[in-house]
Order: sequence, then structure tokens, then C-alpha cells
Amino acid sequence: PPGTVNLLVATDRHLDDSALASALATAVEAKTATVLSRTGFTGTTTDAVAVGTATSGERAAFVGSGTGLGVRLRACVRDAIGASLDAYYAEREVPDSVRAAENGRRTTAKTDVFEP
Repeated sequence: PPGTVNLLVATDRHLDDSALASALATAVEAKTATVLSRTGFTGTTTDAVAVGTATSGERAAFVGSGTGLGVRLRACVRDAIGASLDAYYAEREVPDSVRAAENGRRTTAKTDVFEP
């Protein structure tokens, strides 16, 4: 839907399951930080991030935000999300709140935290 931030990250490196998980976390962190810095909120309820990997090639065991591959992933996500926001909001105002954003929802649910 309009206003949704969908992101697909692909690499030519071979990532095992734990590296895919760390790449996903790094991509989500970068997406969230970029959207937050540009809009004042972290995203909408319909946003999605996916990471794909090559089945061969140089292996990467970890793609955390402090690794070489993680730094490049963050930069790519930041630049792609920034360009997307620039294009989407070129002729409309950036929402000033989550409520004003298309697909924006604020969580007001309460939980009971307990010791098991």
C-alpha cells in the first residue's frame, strides 16, 4: 500500500542461517534509523524487510552492523530508503506523526510482565 516501506536486500555472498538472521537485523536497524531520522517515527504496520543470499560464493558467517559487510549493507539500505522517501514525498508532505501516516498505527496495548 502507499506509504509502506518494503525492502529487499540481496547479496552475492553466501550467508548461512545465522548470517541471514544478522543481515536481516542489520537491514531492519538501518531502515528504522533512516525512516526515524527523516520522519520522526520508525515506520508503519505494513512495512516489510527480506534478505536473500547467493547459494555459492564467498561465505560470510556474520553480518552485524560492525562488520565490513554489515557496514555496506547499512549504507545501501540508508541510501535506498532515503531515495525512496525523497521520491514518495517529492510532491506531498512528510507526515508529522504516526497517526498521520498512511498505514500508521500506534500500539497502546498493555501487557502483564511476570517472573515465570
